[in-house]
Amino acid sequence: MRLLAALFLTLALGGFAAADDAAGKSLFNSNCAICHGPNGDGNSPIGKTLNIPDFHSAQAQKMTDAEMKAIITNGKNKMPAFKDKLTGTQIDQVVDYVRHLAK
Repeated sequence: MRLLAALFLTLALGGFAAADDAAGKSLFNSNCAICHGPNGDGNSPIGKTLNIPDFHSAQAQKMTDAEMKAIITNGKNKMPAFKDKLTGTQIDQVVDYVRHLAK
C-alpha cells in the first residue's frame, strides 16, 4: 500500500512539473522568444542587434532565481518590465523554463 501511495505521489508531482514546463515554454514563446530566440540562445534578429545573452551560457545560468525574477519583473537595460503583463506564478514558470534550456 505504501509503495502504491509513493508511486501515485511521484506520478502526480511529475505531472505538475510537466504542466509547469509546458506553461513556462508557452509563456516564453509568447513573451520572450521574439528577442531571446525560440531556444533562448539570443539568436533572433532583435537579439543579435541588442547583444542578448545566451541562456545556455554559464554566465546566464549562474544568476539566481531571484535575480532572474527581478529582471523579468522590472526589466533591465532595453528589456521591458513584465510586472504588469505576467503574474508572479507565470514569472516563476518562465524562470523554471529558462533553467530547463540549459539542460
